Amino acid sequence: MIIRLLPTQEYAFYTLANTMLGTMLVLSDSGISNGVMAKGGEVWKTKSELGKVISTGLSLRNKFAAFSLLVSLPILFFLLLRNGAGYLVATFIALALVPAFYTTLSGSIFEIPAKLHQDIIKLQKLQLANNVGRLILLALSILLLPLAGVAILATSIMQALSNIKLKNITEPYTDYHQSTDKEIKNSLLVFVRKTLPMVIYYCISGQLTIWLVSMIGSTTSIAQAGALGRLAIMLNLVAGLCSILVIPRFARMPNDLANITSKYFQILLGLLFICIFITFSAWLFSTPILHLLGNKYLGLNDELVLCISSACIGLIATQASNLTTSRGWLLNPFVSIILNVSTTVIFLITTDLSSLINLYKMNLAFSLIQLSINVSYGVYKLKFSKEANNSMIHKDI
Repeated sequence: MIIRLLPTQEYAFYTLANTMLGTMLVLSDSGISNGVMAKGGEVWKTKSELGKVISTGLSLRNKFAAFSLLVSLPILFFLLLRNGAGYLVATFIALALVPAFYTTLSGSIFEIPAKLHQDIIKLQKLQLANNVGRLILLALSILLLPLAGVAILATSIMQALSNIKLKNITEPYTDYHQSTDKEIKNSLLVFVRKTLPMVIYYCISGQLTIWLVSMIGSTTSIAQAGALGRLAIMLNLVAGLCSILVIPRFARMPNDLANITSKYFQILLGLLFICIFITFSAWLFSTPILHLLGNKYLGLNDELVLCISSACIGLIATQASNLTTSRGWLLNPFVSIILNVSTTVIFLITTDLSSLINLYKMNLAFSLIQLSINVSYGVYKLKFSKEANNSMIHKDI
């Protein structure tokens, strides 16, 4: 609806703002939510202890959020001006992004107690109500004022209301009156220190398509990349199921390595089959799918298939990483950074990156590299843990 109702230029502004929002959220999180999930998985049955973990996580996130705003908003302002937005429009969009940023940031932490306790029905009802409310509010607002800033504000209003309800839902499991805990804070900072280099790199590379298009392309190219990216968001259904059902259960599993190993591979194989089906469907029905976006985006069949393929592989890579971090296993990020930077340099030298299809080929290469690294690390940790466990058994004997 947003793609169809917003003019091409306004949708280009919306894409830039949405891309920056994703970057800001990743930078503000910096591994904190993974740390909260891992620490929460250890104490999820104790209301007061879980409250300390959540309070400490929220406190840390607020500090990181302030830094993220200071870094990100000037960059967004520059990109909007560069692509034809006036000072007034750029200011409105930047200001509209602030409440969307803070409400989304808090909501992802408030969800963790419900996920750990698998209170799925209440959580899903709330998310459904949030999305229906967002749809209605978006329809009313952008029909009257088809502006990027208005669309962003509509999202933040519903998320703020959802956060209030979410906190009420999770209060039976979490004591929100608990103060922050220094020991938990230090544990979370371990996650941050180990993941921050990759987070900073991801802030650049994860949205590289939009950044490059915004610098060397046109507003039409930005809108096209944004529109195809919206189609890839259908994978959020799978990611959401993993986030709500799979990762929390994996995080709280007892240390039975045989069972953990079995579940790890079952999850990845399940994701692989789902992603093969989605990619094949995108190829088979590419033209009807593009019709959903409107006539402005017809003819992007090859770009669509590459976009969906890259997103699917990226989904598996991300969930493989989430599985390991939920157990407190953290990969040294410099391996990924070195390989991905090398890939970027090769593409910059050998390929015309002003072409959208070439940008998606580069994204596909990034996703394949990250999948290989994350799965290899997961297998290594499972094997290492198993050998360590066997060594301890023989030592006891």
